[in-house]
Amino acid sequence: MFCYSFFMDKILQEKIEDCEWDQFVANSDYSGFMQSSDWARVKKDEGWSFMKIAIREKGVIKAAALVLMIKVNYGSFLYSPQGPIICWHNMKKRDFYLKKLASMISDIAQKSDGVCWRIEPWALHLYGKPLAKYQKSPIDMQPRHTALISLLGSEEEILGKFKSKTRYNIRLAQKHNLKIEISRSVKSFKTFYSVYRKTVDRKAIDYKEFPYFASIQKHLAKKRNAFVINIKKDNEYIESVLLVRFGNRLTYFFGGFDYEYRKYMAPYLVHWAAIKLGRKLGCQFYDLWGIANTDNQNHPWHSFTEFKLKFQPIKISLTGAYDIVFDRQKYQNFFALEKGLEN
Repeated sequence: MFCYSFFMDKILQEKIEDCEWDQFVANSDYSGFMQSSDWARVKKDEGWSFMKIAIREKGVIKAAALVLMIKVNYGSFLYSPQGPIICWHNMKKRDFYLKKLASMISDIAQKSDGVCWRIEPWALHLYGKPLAKYQKSPIDMQPRHTALISLLGSEEEILGKFKSKTRYNIRLAQKHNLKIEISRSVKSFKTFYSVYRKTVDRKAIDYKEFPYFASIQKHLAKKRNAFVINIKKDNEYIESVLLVRFGNRLTYFFGGFDYEYRKYMAPYLVHWAAIKLGRKLGCQFYDLWGIANTDNQNHPWHSFTEFKLKFQPIKISLTGAYDIVFDRQKYQNFFALEKGLEN
């Protein structure tokens, strides 16, 4: 792992402690768990290397980017999910910091035959003006449109904002005596995976193998930053979600549902349990992690978007992904290698 900082027009190699890094990331309004030290370790288990890049002023980090890197046929692909971390609301400073970070990473990328640096800031699209000078990425690797449920106020106030049918289904699920299990153990992650596989097998969609989730349990769950909620009917697990906590958000990251037990309304109950967990953890928002920004019923995300919107969340649109290109010729050939780099 390499750590670099910018000071007095010089790039310095230094050790940035996890506690300092993660405190800066967690306290920012423009980032998320994918810029954390532990997420870097999850990606390292998948074969990525990573660098921490920081701009300091008077010794204090003011802007930063966790940069993941992986070798591809045409060089190295550099990527900052939910980054870089910049004060995007400040027009003057955001341009300065982004230019400096891009310059630093360009210099470093020359040593690793870097093709491009893909950025995907956790910043509203209205702050994306300085990105117009860069190449719009052919794909967004993380959800560009998402939905947040505010966890402020009482449980009754939060529940009252849901659609009436959603409140009814939560109460209906509670009447079925479903057992809710919240855990961070390896066993609970294995249970989650078994339910998750039922969903992906039924829908015939791409999926993650268990070692990916085992890595999340190892690096995040042990620090109370990842949880599994499993819902059980009698002796059968019928619903499960994987949640990630970082900063002021609890994020619904993956989920599984046994369709044969759909009459018990477990998906409503599991998200209500997640909301209550988020409040207990001191989070301000529950991130439903991705919705379709269209009413088109043929959109592949239509069904679960329709479900998520029943909770009457706040819909937001982020800037999306942009590429800062280092080698234009290699970059053109890189498009064919996009599949499989997400998450």
